[in-house]
Amino acid sequence: MPTNSEATTDAEAALLEFLSGTSLGDPTQRNIAISQKDGTVTFSFNWLAGEDTTFVKDTEASINFAIGTGETTISLTCSIQGQGTDKETRLTNARAQVPTDSEALTLALDLLGSLFPVGLELDPDPATKGTSINENQGSITANWTFRTIDTEFGGFRIEVTTTFPSDVFVEIPIPGRTEGPIQQKMNTITSQIISVSLTSENNTVKPDNTTIIAEMDSAGGIQAIDFLQNDQETFDVNTKNYRRQRTHFVRKTGG
Repeated sequence: MPTNSEATTDAEAALLEFLSGTSLGDPTQRNIAISQKDGTVTFSFNWLAGEDTTFVKDTEASINFAIGTGETTISLTCSIQGQGTDKETRLTNARAQVPTDSEALTLALDLLGSLFPVGLELDPDPATKGTSINENQGSITANWTFRTIDTEFGGFRIEVTTTFPSDVFVEIPIPGRTEGPIQQKMNTITSQIISVSLTSENNTVKPDNTTIIAEMDSAGGIQAIDFLQNDQETFDVNTKNYRRQRTHFVRKTGG
């Protein structure tokens, strides 16, 4: 059976990330159970936070991969219980241990270790974060969510919608005509319309305009002679999500 100091050393090594430099000190309780039938001895050690301990912190990290968008998200939850003789002191001690955004990202990656895929880059600005405070208990729970970013504008999605030519005709309403309006074919057709939409999420900056147009026109088969009817873009400065839609009327050869 290990001595008190040996047990303390092993426990501090196992809880290194959570103790944040705090020493456990000597165990406050030691339990021993002997099974004569099995010929085994079971023992356990318990520690209580010392008087000089100002907080107890618990952290949890998770990772999620969205198959539909290819987006990887990591989350961190940090629960901090302040220590002290009154609630004001406990809350002050808890607030002092809330990580910054960059510290939260580093801590989450450290906890995940090899579970986080190699080669992905995360936006250092959290996609979401929140904090809840229990004033009476002097405790704080903080959480962050970080998402991958598209550093080279390569993770975009393009959709092409084509409206094919159709007959042009007019309807002439005739009052009192029970068969309905008179329909007159104009012996011509409408133009072919190609609408291309592009979506790119979690960019580092707003995507390059020339690159976007080239990708969209290539996907839609747009020619230089075609008429651009509409060109609209949306860029969210907070989420770094980008969307653009371009609509062309296909010009008939010789028209």
